[in-house]
Amino acid sequence: MSLINGQIIREFIIYTLLIFLSAILWLMFPIFSLIAMVVIPVSIALMLLKLDIKLALASLLINLAALSLITGQPLFVLYLLLQTGPVGILMGLIFKRKYAWGKGLVIVVMFAVLGPAGMYMTDYFVTGSNPFLLDNSSLVTYRQGVQELRESFNLGSGTGKVLSPSGSNNELDNLTRQFEAALPVLAMASGIIWFMSIAAICYFAVWRLLIRLKYPVALAIPFSFWHLPWYFVWGVILGLAMLLLGAEYDFMELSSLGKVFLWVMGYVFAVIGTSVFAFFVKILNFSWIIKLVGLFFMLLFLPHVVAVMSFVGIVDTLGNIRRLTRESRKPEEDEVK
Repeated sequence: MSLINGQIIREFIIYTLLIFLSAILWLMFPIFSLIAMVVIPVSIALMLLKLDIKLALASLLINLAALSLITGQPLFVLYLLLQTGPVGILMGLIFKRKYAWGKGLVIVVMFAVLGPAGMYMTDYFVTGSNPFLLDNSSLVTYRQGVQELRESFNLGSGTGKVLSPSGSNNELDNLTRQFEAALPVLAMASGIIWFMSIAAICYFAVWRLLIRLKYPVALAIPFSFWHLPWYFVWGVILGLAMLLLGAEYDFMELSSLGKVFLWVMGYVFAVIGTSVFAFFVKILNFSWIIKLVGLFFMLLFLPHVVAVMSFVGIVDTLGNIRRLTRESRKPEEDEVK
């Protein structure tokens, strides 16, 4: 019994130190935040699976206290652990209860949206700052950048003569105003997409580590077979409804929230559209030269490709394009290794 307890204590200390060092690395060198955002949830999930959920929660509390004392920034440390801890606990529970692989991935990615959503809501109701408007410092920085850009256009010849006609200046003014209005929406949507992507990476990492540890896990669905239920299209409908209602009743926040919904759902459906594309590339068996040329042109026209992939993803979600082929049999996802 003492050997078992000793092993549990050792593993608990190792995982706790791993979380602590990752958080310190994040706080001291923000450039390593991506590594910490993956290591912390993965460590918590493995601790829950190998030890116990109580020990995983205790590790989070110990790190919260230790990091708060060392850094003197308890609120920031709390934000950091709330950003990563719940996702790790959720992944541990999903693998412990042996959810189907695809279902678990969707749950984790959707849960990851709650992090930035809660952060923006807290800022809005506690501090009163509107997440759909640039704050003063960001606004000053943006306008300084626009002014530098304007000066580079006007003084680009080195002679001090204006190179661009007044019509071009007016177009630049309109463009900068439109981008200034759209920047908060793009920032919010990008933040949510970032959290969703990190959650997916963490899920893959835990799954691969559990396979190496000989833990029974569900078989993964190949990327070329990823498919969403039809009701995910309601995310697009909801986004459009908020956008139109906000424009109709001059409710800027609702309209901006609708735009965020559309950006995020566009990203989700672009992933599904890419899965459809990968499926047909696989069954058509193109040569590597054609694949390389195709990849080059896709990167060259990336914004248009993303739009097309989003449309294909919506169509596939509604009708499952791959069912038209003989190779469309979906692999079982609930088998256990």
